[in-house]
Formats: sequence, C-alpha cells, structure tokens
Amino acid sequence: MLRVARLCLLLFAAPAFAQPADQPPRSLEGRGLDNLVAFTRLLGYVRYFHPSDAAAETSWNAFAIHGVKEVEGAKSPEALARRLEELFRPLAPTVQVWAAGKAPEMPRELTERDAAIVAWRHLGVDVGGRMPNYRSQRIDSRTPLLDGAANLAQETEPGLVAGRKVRFRAWLRTEGFGQHGGAGIWTQGWNDDGDEMAMDMQDRPFRGTQWQEVELVGQLQEKVTSFYVGVVLRGGGRAWVENAVLEAARPDGTWEAVPLKNAGFDEEDPGTKGRPAGWTWSDRTRDFALAMATDCREGGCASITGAPTAPPKLPPPAEVFEAELGGGVSCRVPITLYRNEKGETVPTAHGWIPPATNGWQPSGNDRATRLADVTLAWNVFQHFYPYFDVVRTDWPAALREALTSAATDRDETAFLDTLRLLVARLHDGHGNVGLRSRSWEKYASLPLALRWIENGLTVAAVVPGKAERVRPGDVILELDGVPAAEALTKRERLASGATPQWIRWVALGRLGRGLAGETVKLKIQPAAGEPYEVSLAYDVKFPYPEEPRPESVSEVRPGIWYVDLSRIDDGAFNAAVAKLAEARGVVFDLRGYPGKVSPVVLQHLTDTAITSAQWNIPIVTRPDRQGMDFQFSNWSLEPRQPRIRGKVAFLTDGRAISYAETYMGMVEHYRLAEIVGGPTAGTNGNVNPFELPGGYTVSWTGMKVLKHDGSQHHGIGIQPTVPVAPTLKGVREGRDEVLEKGIEVVSSP
Repeated sequence: MLRVARLCLLLFAAPAFAQPADQPPRSLEGRGLDNLVAFTRLLGYVRYFHPSDAAAETSWNAFAIHGVKEVEGAKSPEALARRLEELFRPLAPTVQVWAAGKAPEMPRELTERDAAIVAWRHLGVDVGGRMPNYRSQRIDSRTPLLDGAANLAQETEPGLVAGRKVRFRAWLRTEGFGQHGGAGIWTQGWNDDGDEMAMDMQDRPFRGTQWQEVELVGQLQEKVTSFYVGVVLRGGGRAWVENAVLEAARPDGTWEAVPLKNAGFDEEDPGTKGRPAGWTWSDRTRDFALAMATDCREGGCASITGAPTAPPKLPPPAEVFEAELGGGVSCRVPITLYRNEKGETVPTAHGWIPPATNGWQPSGNDRATRLADVTLAWNVFQHFYPYFDVVRTDWPAALREALTSAATDRDETAFLDTLRLLVARLHDGHGNVGLRSRSWEKYASLPLALRWIENGLTVAAVVPGKAERVRPGDVILELDGVPAAEALTKRERLASGATPQWIRWVALGRLGRGLAGETVKLKIQPAAGEPYEVSLAYDVKFPYPEEPRPESVSEVRPGIWYVDLSRIDDGAFNAAVAKLAEARGVVFDLRGYPGKVSPVVLQHLTDTAITSAQWNIPIVTRPDRQGMDFQFSNWSLEPRQPRIRGKVAFLTDGRAISYAETYMGMVEHYRLAEIVGGPTAGTNGNVNPFELPGGYTVSWTGMKVLKHDGSQHHGIGIQPTVPVAPTLKGVREGRDEVLEKGIEVVSSP
C-alpha cells in the first residue's frame, strides 16, 4: 500500500508535458539500430526474468514506447550503457549495464541472507491472452508449486447466452489444501474475432471445508460462437462439486435456466471408468484423479483429488545471468532476489512512472510505437517459442530487419506487413498478425473458391448468381494486371507456416479476400476459347466459398456414408452413429477444422483406450530458452458403443491444422483408418495470443507437440496413406477426386 501511495503522489506531482505527437517515418541504421537491439534484449531479460516487485507491476507497453525514444540517440557504448541503466534502475536496481570489458562489482544486496528467494517461473508464458494453459508467476523457495490443474468442462449452446448477463454457480467443499491451491468454477466464451469472454476464481480459490455455493456473474458480448463452463482444481488436496447451475438474465432481470448435461454429477458415463457423464475431463500433469463420489451434500457429486506439491529449489541471487546486448555493451541481470519480512523483494525499487501523454494514443502511424511493438513481440518468441530447435531461422537477424522496416513504414497498414514478415520467420502455422482497425468484419471474399492446381490459380467453385461467366476449372492469369503466380508469392512471403502446403492455403485465402465492396479485375483462361477479363466484387461474407461437398451426413453410395467433420457437431454425430455403425464403409472428411465436434468420433472407432499425441508446455526460468523444460500432458479416450466396424477413411489436406491434426494424429498412430488426400499443415498446440500497442493482435503456438512416439510433428504433419490431389480435368468435370478415392477405399473388399 505504501508503494501505491507513493506512486499516486508522484503522479499528481508530475510536471505538465507538451502534447505528444506521432513520430514520422525515419531511417534506422548504424549506431541507432545497435542501440535499439541492445534495448530490446535487456527489456526481455528484465520483463520476464528479473523478479522485482516494480518490474512485475510495470506497464511494459508504455515503457517500451518511451524507451525506444530515449535510447536510439546514444552516441557511444558508454553513453548507451548509462542510458540503459538510467531507464531500468527504477524497476531493477540490481541490473548492471556496462561497455564491453568494464564489468562492475556485484551489488551487495545479492549476498547470502536468511530469507525466501523469489524468481519468475513461466509455464508457457502469460502475455495477457487469458489462456488457461499458460501462466507466469513469481514463485519463492518457501511456497509449494501449483503446477498441476485439472478441469471438468462442458460446452453449452452459445445462442442461449450470447449478449446476455450470465450466472454460473455450483456447490463446492475441499480438504487438505492449507494456504495454497484450491478449487473454483469458471466460464469461457469466444467469438469469431478471437475475443475471449472469461470469468474464473483464480484470484480467490475456494478452500472451504464445509459445503458452500460459489458463483460467477458477467455480461457476454452479442457474438458468442462457443461457450464453456467448468470446475478447476489446483494443487494438492481434494474437492467435491455438485449441483452446477447456468442461468441467463431475461430483460426484466429475472434468471432463466440454461440446460447443462448431468448438472447434478449423479449420472455415470458408461464409456469411462467411474466418471460423470456429460463432462469432459482434462488433467495436464496426470497428478489428479476424478471419480463419482458418495459423500455428497445431497444427491450425487464428483470429487477431484490432486497430489501434494513441494517448494522449488531456487539458485541464490548471486548466481546472476550475464549477456552481451550488442552495441558494445553487456549486462548482468539477477534472475532471483531475496524477499524481506514485509514480503518485498530486496532491494526495494520505486517503480517507473510513465510520462504524461495528454490523451495521445499509440498507433501504427507512430514510429516509436512501431519500434516498441517489434521489441515487445520479438522478446515473446525469443524466450518462449518452443520450436526454434526444428525451424531454421536467424532470429537475431529478424529483429534487426523488423526494426529497420518499422522505422520507415509509412503507416499502420505497411507496419502490419512488417509484423507479419517477422512472425513468418517463426515458421509457425498458428502465426498471424491482425489489426483491429482492419477487422474481419470489414472484409469479404470473391465469389470464387481459389485453388492452386497443376501450377495454375484455378477456380474450384463459383457462388451461384455471383459470377455468371466464370466456370469451375477456369484458370486465373492475372489479378489487377499482376500475374497470378506473382500475386500468390507475395502473399506467401507474409504467411507464417511450418509447411509449404499450409502457407499456400493461407496465401490463397488472402488472395481471394479484400475490403468488402471493392473490386478486382481478373484475366481468366477458360477451358476452351480465348482469355477474357471480368471485374468481381469482394461481397461474400463468412463462410467463404469452398468446393462442393455432399450433405454433411449422408449416404453417398448404398451402404457407404459420408460425414463432414468441419460442418457437424456432437449432436449431429450422435444422431447418426447407429447408422454409421451398420455401414459397410464410412468416409470422414477432415479437409478443414472440426470446430464443433469433440473427439467422440474416434471413441467409436476403437475397442481399446487411445491417447492423443504428446503435448508439452514449456517451463521457462532462464532467458533465451536456456534449460527449457516441458510439462507433459495428453488426452485419454475410452472406447464407446456402438463400434463403427465398417471400413473407414479420413480425407485430409493442408487445411487440416491444430485440433484437426490431433484427430489425424490418433488416426495415424492407431491405424484407425486409411488417410486419403495430402499432408496436413504440420502445426499443433494451443495458441497464445497477445496484443501490441496500436491495435495489433498476434497469435502463435505456445506449446510443443510431438507425435505419439516422441518424433517431430511440427513441419511434418500427418502423411496420407493414399495420396491423391485434385486435377484440372476433375474440377472441370465437377468431380471431387479426393472424395471419390475415399469412397473407393472403403468400398473395396
């Protein structure tokens, strides 16, 4: 409280500043570039690894924008070292910076003493995206670690809660937690723009030994495409849960019940070992057990038990991290500190106070904001991206290139390309950068499905009534006078991907989309006759055009069924599973993303328990990924009845990424079916999005996924057992050659 009061006094006492303004583009080279590289590296070390109270409370976005302006003009290594120390000393008094070869003595505050030692420990990293798999916390040598977390979760109908005030409540009781860990309830919603709507009890875990009803209340946005509720347990102890209730407010303020499956936790799932029906179980560390319980308040309940945890062993603060920053300077950054009897880190830092902005807001039209954004983004990946061991990229060179480009970008749109090029250097299929001022709602698609077939940009499908002259199988030669191959290559350069097939799908999607209402002139070569030109508008809203497919669940031949996993949900599958079990053959289409269907499909294809591939969340305690360890987890799926016993094939290609590859990885490892089509995207693992000043949103993969046998998945993906690709002749004849091959495979004796 004293620190907060002192900050308030300093803020009120701050002198008036001139009205800030956007800095215009200006080249960055030589000494200035070296200075910003050094600043970037030091910012990452202090932000993520120096465990002072002041550093943990700093507004790093504002600090980065201020810092790039302060540091760029240093004329020599000595001047740079002084300026860096002046900037960072309020946050981290024990950080030292010096010109090469002139190391100072170690600070006395780092000598041995009888006190708790505190350090940063990142499970993945918390970059503000509120992703439950990832978190960053300061731990100390006298407090048990709470690595593990287990969840009971259930997806609900989003249309029943969208735009409404919601209340989720349940009865809980616990035992064995002491002062650490506990239980809680949570809700999580998403919309198509990637916005998350989450409520949880992480800041107030429940540790009561008597039954008590807990609740969460919050307002949801109008557009909700998925919504989940759940119960979480962290740490060593046991928790009981019963009588979960989800409600949405009516216009008059009264509450309306939203249906939950097995809300009383009294129905056992016959396909699992003593677990409650209707709820999905997730245990990232295998340290937890879930069971139906009998010692309930009333009716039924479920219990979750966690294994005991112990305090971590941390190195003494005198074991500092040292590094060369570039620009002729080096640094010494303690990555552990002592904590005094008041709970403060030693030495106590007074904190950094942002300069007054008088209403000025960061944007990509400001040079300092652009440079700061590169600094902030580069550091996230430098310390936490888990795939630098398998992707070939010169990441230090990428920093210099991005800073140089950001300095001269003409506006926020040009800088969007700079950030996309930086992220593309990760070779990460989840890597992407968006700009809030150019949100997806402002975009639309051409009325064409574009594919690259036989070395040509091919029209695979046409939206009826939108482009009367264009036919499937026509080849686009030019877009607004630019050769099609050149236009596609330009977009591939800015697309992040671990494999060429995913990069091409991303580039094709961007090639076919533009600002709604704008037009593009196409030069087209038809199947017969001379080339012609046509102007088409970007006027097709999501979902964007795709090649024609059968009905999502349909009998495509006598005894042969087709199921499109990108278009169905669990309800549609469960309604059809009895017919599928009796079928002679089933073709599952995974040329896309199974956004609404759970892995229940796979449970009907096996007689024994199966698991997903290996998911590994980085455990990071030192800079530059030194000693990066991993927390292992995976899914375990029990078989379900009825068993689908006919021949099965899965169709897939480069569009199948992430969750789709979780599906396909189990199909591949357990040989559940033939895999027909092309290789998948080669990127899996939960994303970890973050925002940058100026309205930029960045997504990337925050965990490492390995195949079941521990071999590499990233950049490889799932390979087909029956390779087949569309041909120009097939498209012109209106045939789906991949589906035809799948039908042939499951129809054979």
